[in-house]
Amino acid sequence: MYIIKTGDGNTLHNPLIKASGKIVDEPQIEEEINTIGSLTFTMLPNHPHYENVKKLSTLIFVYDDDGEIFRGRVYNTTGNFNKQKKVVCQSEMGFFGDSIVRPFGYSGTVRDFIQKLIDNHNAQVDEYKQFALGNVTVTDSNDYITRSNTSAQTTWATMKDRCIDMLGGYFQIRHEGGIRYLDYLADYSVKNSQTI
Repeated sequence: MYIIKTGDGNTLHNPLIKASGKIVDEPQIEEEINTIGSLTFTMLPNHPHYENVKKLSTLIFVYDDDGEIFRGRVYNTTGNFNKQKKVVCQSEMGFFGDSIVRPFGYSGTVRDFIQKLIDNHNAQVDEYKQFALGNVTVTDSNDYITRSNTSAQTTWATMKDRCIDMLGGYFQIRHEGGIRYLDYLADYSVKNSQTI
């Protein structure tokens, strides 16, 4: 059972209190390694927080019986003839789409390259979108990389093009002590126990 809340503590969806109108239609989470995860749902116009869900400013948290399973923001909203509001949310990895990496040349360690990307990102965004560098276990054979780009692109595109596509590994976000860390791991640390 999903429970969906906003960053200011308003409950958008809780099937246990359906009579209060705090329920959304068809909530669905899509998460895949090294992508920007998403949450989609539809709100009816009689929902008590219908007007409070705003594009690019409302933070969203999703919980199940095991704790928090999604954290992000409302990315887009669209309405239809019946005033139903379709809401599309991005996971926190989407924050890296809000900053630009200008043309650059870099030589050094993988860890220092990720740190430069995070510092550049943090300088361009509000505090609630900022990251600290966490664990970096991806390395190059000689622990020295050379990267460059002749055009500007988002930080997320740079992370994919200049890190994942060239070195492999997995970007993972974790929260500890109120700090949002970005880890770049050679092996993904979250395993699903489900047999496929």
